[in-house]
Amino acid sequence: MAGGFECSTAHVNRDFNGVPHVDKNNVGLSWALSLGDFTGGELVIETEDPRVLACHTTKRRPVIFDGHRPHWVLPYEGRRYSVILYTSRNGLAADQHDLAGAKSPER
Repeated sequence: MAGGFECSTAHVNRDFNGVPHVDKNNVGLSWALSLGDFTGGELVIETEDPRVLACHTTKRRPVIFDGHRPHWVLPYEGRRYSVILYTSRNGLAADQHDLAGAKSPER
């Protein structure tokens, strides 16, 4: 991939509402991009100091981040698609345990 970012897995989500979580089976960094007609939905990542949060706009702007740090998506309105690229520990797609607590509402 351009810029030297390598991955084994791609997730495409529609209207994903992620609660704070860590990606325990990822190796290395993750790449996130969101698309669609929505407002809000920024990616929040806990920094080395858990009292300090980093908030990233991923709408049409890819962000590379450490999924081993707690992260989540802020509330949004509209239709939001997200693409997440990462390398899984076993080189395969995430299983249901990786996604525990993450829910996509019916819209």
